Order: sequence, then structure tokens, then C-alpha cells
Amino acid sequence: MSAGLDQETGVRITGRQLGASRHAPAVARQFTRGFLADMGASAWCQQAGELMASELVTNALVHAKSAARLWISIADGIARIEVTDDGPGDPVLRAPGPEGGYGLWLTDMLAQSWGVIPAAGDLGKTVWFTISLSGSRQFASRLVS
Repeated sequence: MSAGLDQETGVRITGRQLGASRHAPAVARQFTRGFLADMGASAWCQQAGELMASELVTNALVHAKSAARLWISIADGIARIEVTDDGPGDPVLRAPGPEGGYGLWLTDMLAQSWGVIPAAGDLGKTVWFTISLSGSRQFASRLVS
């Protein structure tokens, strides 16, 4: 994928195609943390961003049984991180437990906002979240569609 700066809007954006392999979450963590660090993000933002990106990529692999595309855009001190898959079904926020449920739960706890954009057609969706580059956030549930 590509990286760049939109001169008109000032938005910095980068992306990465991730294969449907067990290594994809680790690649997502490294890629996300590296880009956020390059953009001057706080240590908390880097750690929380890489954790949430990794969880969403894992969800794409496990639940959607799909490769994933990871996009990160930065504007006005906010990172928006998106994970797109080609699988069926919509993610559901649920209480974590022995059967899983930690990915969206963590995202709901750590992100400023998050949501799901269904793809045109029957398959695929993009799960996204936002996080401030400068620090932490209050722990409050925010689901945005």
C-alpha cells in the first residue's frame, strides 16, 4: 500500500495489506506503532493503537476468515485506524470471557470513538477507531456507527 500527505487537507495516511497468516497481527502491531511514533504520538497512544489494531486484525483472521487491510490516517492530532476484511458478518461488542470477546471490548475501552462501515454487497466491512496522538483518554463506552 502507500503512504503520503494530502497537501490540500494536511492528512497523513499510510496503509498495509496483511495476509491471512498468523503473523498478520504482529505485523499490524509493528506497522501501527512505527507510524504513530513517526507522527510524534505519545507512548500511550502508540501502545493502545498497536493493541487495538492487532485485535481488529486478529478478528478479521479468526471471525471473517479473511486477509486484512490496515489504514492509518492522521489529522488534527487524531489517528484514525481502519481494518478492512472481506468476510461475512458484523462485529458484535460483547463481554469478554473464555470464548473471546476481548478485541472489541478493548477497542471500546481505549478508543475515543469506533464504529463499523459495511462494505457494498454482502461481504466485508471496515472496523475503525480514533485515538488522540497526545495522550490517554477516559474509559467510557462510545459506539458510533
